[in-house]
Amino acid sequence: MLEHILLYPFVHADEIHGALLISETPYLGAHTDYLRIILAAVGEPTTDIIRDRRAEYARVLRQSIVSKPSEVTIIAERVVTKSTGAVTLLLVDLADVVSQIATANDHLDPFRIRQDVLRSVAALFATTATVCDADANRALLLLHGRTGDDTDLIVHHAAATLAHLLPEIADVPTLRYRSARYPQDDSDVGALINTLL
Repeated sequence: MLEHILLYPFVHADEIHGALLISETPYLGAHTDYLRIILAAVGEPTTDIIRDRRAEYARVLRQSIVSKPSEVTIIAERVVTKSTGAVTLLLVDLADVVSQIATANDHLDPFRIRQDVLRSVAALFATTATVCDADANRALLLLHGRTGDDTDLIVHHAAATLAHLLPEIADVPTLRYRSARYPQDDSDVGALINTLL
């Protein structure tokens, strides 16, 4: 259906790190030499940027672990032991995110949607929180140190970022949440979790 198409790979050490697809430009056809000169000039620096960003994204994904519901209390106790300051617990309802994605494509498996949304949340908070699956489309976030000072802002930022990352989401989702602080609200982290759940 296209009259012209050019696929330019960004290669480093015989490995493709990305590709640029061009289908509409005045340089295709009679002026292809100009396009080759432009791409040759930007090819190496662009490859370096793509390679570095992919490495950073892979590092974040390695840290985006979602703990199982049965491990919530054990994980929370571990976080509290390692933390030098307060820990903020956020129980976030992800039902609106899951619903918008499921509505956008009825062929998607609801379980996979839920897992992907939890992984996306874990990636957002990879360096600042531990994320646990709390069942029923909910995530329990254990925010380390002072990162939980403004919970409204944190949850709003998470909702806006999810809307940007997940193309199936039409509007910024509503993320209802409940929060508690350790040790201010209770010196027993297990009891705090039970009050939230």
